[in-house]
Amino acid sequence: MSLPRGISIDSRDVKSGDLFVAIEGNRTDGHKYVSQAFKSGASCALVKRSKLDIVKAPMGCSIVAVDDTEKTLALAAREWLDRVSPRVIGITGSVGKTTTREVMLAAMKGIGPAHSAPKSYNTMIGASLTVLSMPRDCRFLVLEYGTSSFGEISSLVNVFPPNDMIITEVRPAHLEGLGSLEGVLRAKLEILESPRGEFLSYNADNDLLWNAFSSGIGDGNGLEVVSVGTSRGDVRIEHREILWSCDGPRLFMVVSYGGERVEISSGLWLLHNAYSLAFAWLMAKRNRGEDSFVNLASSLTPFSGRGDVIRTSGGGWMINESYNANPASMSAAIDNLMDLAQKANLRPQAILGGMLELGAESDHWHALMVDKLRGLKELDKVVFVGREWSKCALPDSAIWVNSLEDVLELPLDMGDGTLTLIKGSRGYGLDGFVKVKSR
Repeated sequence: MSLPRGISIDSRDVKSGDLFVAIEGNRTDGHKYVSQAFKSGASCALVKRSKLDIVKAPMGCSIVAVDDTEKTLALAAREWLDRVSPRVIGITGSVGKTTTREVMLAAMKGIGPAHSAPKSYNTMIGASLTVLSMPRDCRFLVLEYGTSSFGEISSLVNVFPPNDMIITEVRPAHLEGLGSLEGVLRAKLEILESPRGEFLSYNADNDLLWNAFSSGIGDGNGLEVVSVGTSRGDVRIEHREILWSCDGPRLFMVVSYGGERVEISSGLWLLHNAYSLAFAWLMAKRNRGEDSFVNLASSLTPFSGRGDVIRTSGGGWMINESYNANPASMSAAIDNLMDLAQKANLRPQAILGGMLELGAESDHWHALMVDKLRGLKELDKVVFVGREWSKCALPDSAIWVNSLEDVLELPLDMGDGTLTLIKGSRGYGLDGFVKVKSR
């Protein structure tokens, strides 16, 4: 038997020679798919010892039994992390983690070998898979640290401790497990427990973060702290605006720090992406790669479902923000829609899915979003999708439907001269609408 070529926890993703790790989760049990993994080409399966009676290995393949497959996966990843010993850049926050991770990865690749996850892997399992896929010559490892309950980030930084830390935002998200904004802050600050932490940067425009660090949070562990913001902070985003071209929108911004003033132009056009770009520029500067980053930023474009601007089959434009939604990101997306529509002389409209995982405060946040939209007289039409909006006093011009299928049946004008925002939690599958309506 040869050594595994890769590691997978999903039998549908297994490639020839891979190790398949059977994870017993809340929704399904990976042990049910061991035989399928072997059929797909897995050479070995890691299983729980208690499940040995339901798994079998074909000729030429093997099974390794342990007490806890998830824990074994994490221990193996930690050993590999210690052996390769890259500089770990850890990113957490309510919004902006994945975009900041991708921009940071691009920035670090301009300096030396760098590695990160192929998708939004921000749990213990995801981080373990990311680390285990890291090449031996990796110099920079960029990890996301996500949470939906207290203690998750603490566990992550204990196993995969970052040297450099970024906190992008503290906004209403995962309130079912964290309870309140103060709970979200507390959970995100768990990243400071990293035993290898040396440097931290955070969003200075967020009052909760600003007040926490102004009051001395983190002072006792010897961290170097550099804040980033538009209205305050060490790294100042002095100017940011969206410019429209024949190819779509671009972001122009000016960053200043320590007497240096830098202009950055990027295809990552959404206004809030200025923070991701500023965090990455700062990290590149700390590693003497800021000049290459400015050139790199020019070619960066939004990732699918996170602000990519697409032509519709009718000749109009769509802003695809279908990947996810919470009050902060939805409010920012609406602001970007209105700003971009004015600059491009386009008629703005929106299709907004419900925001999931807001717990007991869900009605409150959805009502606030409706109030924001009610004040936008230039907004031509809004379609609300999902039960979360059903208790809101919607404007007379609004349309409420229950599902993606209902939206697809509406006679919406998405022709020349229109700009349509598609935004909602992934559970509503609005990316399906984008696929149907795109050119």
